Amino acid sequence: MNTRTTCILTILLISSCKILQAQSKPADSIILPPLHYTNTFYQLKEDVENFQSISIDIEVKNYIPKNYYFYIAPLNLEFNEIPIYSGLQTKGDGIDFKTNQQENSIPFNGIFSRWNERNKNALKTTGYYISSDTEGDFISVRNPIGWNKGNYRITIKKDGYVPGTSIQNVDIDKTYFSWGKYEHTWLTMTVEDLKSHTITTIGSLAFPGKKIRMNKNILSFLEQYRYTIDFAEKPRFKEDSDYLYYKDIPYIKIIQKNILINGNPVTFEKVKTLHNNTVHSEQETIKKTFPILSTDQFTAKNNELILETGILNPNKK
Repeated sequence: MNTRTTCILTILLISSCKILQAQSKPADSIILPPLHYTNTFYQLKEDVENFQSISIDIEVKNYIPKNYYFYIAPLNLEFNEIPIYSGLQTKGDGIDFKTNQQENSIPFNGIFSRWNERNKNALKTTGYYISSDTEGDFISVRNPIGWNKGNYRITIKKDGYVPGTSIQNVDIDKTYFSWGKYEHTWLTMTVEDLKSHTITTIGSLAFPGKKIRMNKNILSFLEQYRYTIDFAEKPRFKEDSDYLYYKDIPYIKIIQKNILINGNPVTFEKVKTLHNNTVHSEQETIKKTFPILSTDQFTAKNNELILETGILNPNKK
């Protein structure tokens, strides 16, 4: 695992462990976005040395409001030590591949991103893309799906080879930002609606190397990435669209299951879920604690993970 991902996982673990000590009664405080309601850490016994594909089924049990900024990110890992994240977002942005114009509202889309590259030739999509340094240097592909309540299968698979100089015996940091110099392999993300069997191709990203090794650690998270959440006894910011009262957080139930690697079921060495993690730089200055907003239940027999967010909403159903 490279330094960047190690640091991210360490921050998530330390921060979340502290927050788990929060009081059960809501405190008069706020939490700044983005908020990871849950971080689930899956660990395989060993790395996947000859990666071909990974897939996971996502069941969204209830409708998600169109004005809610919610991210289901089940597959966040490393390919040849390059970090990626991927999943389903209720709202996204990006540059339209056809018009080259910026679009700031892509509803209910799929997203696939990788770090340590900025060259737009290292991505392919018929939808939208980003090349940016806003979250570290990364490239990303996005495409509308129209997902909501329902069942979906997210798949990332090998999908082509770009010849070039071999990366064998090359230090990993030398493969960063290396499109056009070293050999690359295309990885493509698709999302299948398991009811209609419609498959949407989100897009493809190129990774250095001909052989792809997948790291044994997988991070999965549920995130809201728009609102400052208010935990006062009574709402203080009713007229401010940037705030969301904690009892108004939409109740959402997600089931993650049927994880396949190279087409085969897997056994995990460890699975652990932590709650209420925020990485906003100013959150540490807000000393008061806040309540747990989510639940998790994992069944090792079938690798089914049940997650709930917005559990303090009195109208949940």
